[in-house]
Amino acid sequence: MRASLVACLLACSFALPARASDPATSARGVAARVFGEQIAAQLELQVIPADPESGHDAYELDYDRASSRVVIRGNSGVAISAGVYQYMSDYLNASVAWGVNRTGVRFDSVSPLPAPTAVRVVRAFKHSYSWNVCTFGYSAAFWDWARWQRELDWLALHGVNLPLAFAGQELVWQKLWLEVGMTDSEVREWFSGPAFLPWQRMGNIMAWGGPLDQDWIEGQAELQQSILDAMMELGMRPVLPGFPGHVPKALRRIYPNASITSTAPWGHFNATYTEVPFLEPTDSHFQALATRFYEIQRDTFGAGRDWSGMAYNADQFNEMEPRNKDPSYLAAANRAVWQAMSTVDANATYVMQAWLFHEQFWTAAAVKAYLSGVPTGRMLILDLNAEEQPLWSKFDSFYGHNFIWNALHNYGGRSGMYGNLTRVATGPPGVKEAMPTATIVGTGFTPEAILQNPVYYELVTRMSWEHKAVDADRFVTRWSQRRYGANSPSAVAAWLLMRRTIYDTAWSWTRWGEVEARPQATVPDRSDLNATASAEALRLLVQAGSNGELDPTSGPYRHDLVDLASQVMQFVFTDEAALLRKLVEQLQAKGSKDPTGAAQVGAAMQAALSSLDALLSTDPSFLLGHWLQEAVTSPNTTTPDQVANRLFNAKNQITLWGLGNIHDYASKLWGGLVGSYYAPRWAMFQKQLLQDLQSGAPFDQAAFVAELIPVELQWNESPARFPDQVSGADPLKTAETLVGQFVNASAAVKAQFEASPGVDHNGGDVVRAYTRDLDQLMLLCSRTEACLGFNYPGGYLKSSLTAPTSSPGSTFYAKVK
Repeated sequence: MRASLVACLLACSFALPARASDPATSARGVAARVFGEQIAAQLELQVIPADPESGHDAYELDYDRASSRVVIRGNSGVAISAGVYQYMSDYLNASVAWGVNRTGVRFDSVSPLPAPTAVRVVRAFKHSYSWNVCTFGYSAAFWDWARWQRELDWLALHGVNLPLAFAGQELVWQKLWLEVGMTDSEVREWFSGPAFLPWQRMGNIMAWGGPLDQDWIEGQAELQQSILDAMMELGMRPVLPGFPGHVPKALRRIYPNASITSTAPWGHFNATYTEVPFLEPTDSHFQALATRFYEIQRDTFGAGRDWSGMAYNADQFNEMEPRNKDPSYLAAANRAVWQAMSTVDANATYVMQAWLFHEQFWTAAAVKAYLSGVPTGRMLILDLNAEEQPLWSKFDSFYGHNFIWNALHNYGGRSGMYGNLTRVATGPPGVKEAMPTATIVGTGFTPEAILQNPVYYELVTRMSWEHKAVDADRFVTRWSQRRYGANSPSAVAAWLLMRRTIYDTAWSWTRWGEVEARPQATVPDRSDLNATASAEALRLLVQAGSNGELDPTSGPYRHDLVDLASQVMQFVFTDEAALLRKLVEQLQAKGSKDPTGAAQVGAAMQAALSSLDALLSTDPSFLLGHWLQEAVTSPNTTTPDQVANRLFNAKNQITLWGLGNIHDYASKLWGGLVGSYYAPRWAMFQKQLLQDLQSGAPFDQAAFVAELIPVELQWNESPARFPDQVSGADPLKTAETLVGQFVNASAAVKAQFEASPGVDHNGGDVVRAYTRDLDQLMLLCSRTEACLGFNYPGGYLKSSLTAPTSSPGSTFYAKVK
């Protein structure tokens, strides 16, 4: 049986016959799929050479008056597509963004097409890179070809010419390991499940969420072939998987004398799932196995193609320290990776994520030694989060190796509107200004997950073409007009406010609130939340739809309205959670066992979660059911066991991430998830907190987690699915209701307070709210009788009032008795 499987796999090739790769034809396909045949038919797409001076991509917009046709020229399918997008953006207010069921795509219907002003645009940097290794888990784990094609169209329109192409590689690994004598079960049990493959590929974990079934392995290989065909036809240069040295345990049986160590434990997993075997690059078997890997990959996917000069990504020590600190070892380890790929592909480029260099181990000397193992010019370093923690400046432009400036931005796909547009608008052009000798050759985006913050990625991808810094305010103004198809003063004001606050944040890492966090008694520091600005921006965006400035039924408007409103609700809940915990803490300190005030806050928290879940359920891009539906209908998922495996992978990744090892790292604000998972957790927490208040016992976090984990596991293992269609409620009306309940204080609420300008009451603080919005402070204080008032704009809520004191610039709002 095993012999026949090996023979079949070695003979199988999913490569398709080479197809004509005409750039104009491939770009026309993109235009037709995204903008429709009627528009595509009116475009004259032509091929021109790359820019003769720089060798970079170029496109031109022109108009043929004789034929009354818009002419767009470019040197590749990607360049022509980027030209099409600029024309559509400038003259038809087009905006092509992510969104379920194409809800992120809009453009004006104009016929005939208007004549453009002639323009020529040359790419500022040679490469435009896309994606993080993790993106294949957090976003694309379950995509079919139709969904992949939409993404490739998006990449082409946004000018990406160097995309990561990591799907389907498990077939290559399977062929390799079967060839050396492993059993099929030894190989497939080494693989992690579909949602966790990125971390298995980087050597962090193994087996979790698996084993992989053969249908999945072969289905993903077929998908990878379609992806590669489309990328190459568009003129993209795919970045393929490399051989870093992480191997199955069974290799120790095959080569008992080989030097096989283990990677360091990762993510709090036990040895069953981590401490992955690592074939030392200096071992004699490394070159033979790595070379064979590249040969099998070429034979599997490259038939009928020119396979020379490919790019390969390999990450040996992602979030793990090498066990040997000797500089000669570090150089040899990296050299071994390069030698294997260059043996099979003499013109190969070795692509590496520089994320590892953030670890303390990697001193300048260690980095220089490691990079010295590869000839200068043959390695391409991805400065993964250059927008926040650039490494190019720390390590002298990577000691002569070419690098790409990337924006990482998102971790785990966590929800929220955030980022720093100023850094993006100034970062890439500023590299050469700061270091004229810098070896920057590209820009890119490397989020762990996509499908969020479309304005951010619109600017990031645009920077590949920009030779100078961009005015972020002007960019956002024009972007909002295109996105909604109208010049709405309210919408523009909302976006400019967000640009200067929530899109001008120092760090991406901390940008989430309390809803998705596993409850704890201590109040985390979330002082960087832009709660006040988010509330005001929501008022403006709701106003734009309510007063007719914008079409309230358009997909982009509905998406952004739900996105922003959910962020406001996240901050409302975060303030309520902090109030509850501090109130209980204060009551216990006083020896009070009266739960009334705390119970009122707890009830308000559950009401906020219910309202949030209902809001999220009005837009298809915020549905848990959509993610689960993608999983159970993913390619080659047919049997009950396959469906159960995909469903568990999808649920586990966004919640426990293992057995609670990295819990809530990939949390989401999704309709269905808030109501079925987060709300019950908070209800358990509130119940325990009130019990402790009455008993006088301190909150026991370890005991609470021990009680919580079985509930979380039950949700993970349940076959329950959730709606993958919207609830039918109108997003604008839902948002208007939420504004009335959680943002704008009613006349009745305002009547509860008496203002005393220039006055404060020292002491008696319960908590300082994150919001400094006057109406929201009134609403927060009104939710419990324990709050007697608050100062403004300080935001301190009081449970007792001392004698008033003078406080210029402050106003105290006391509840009317």
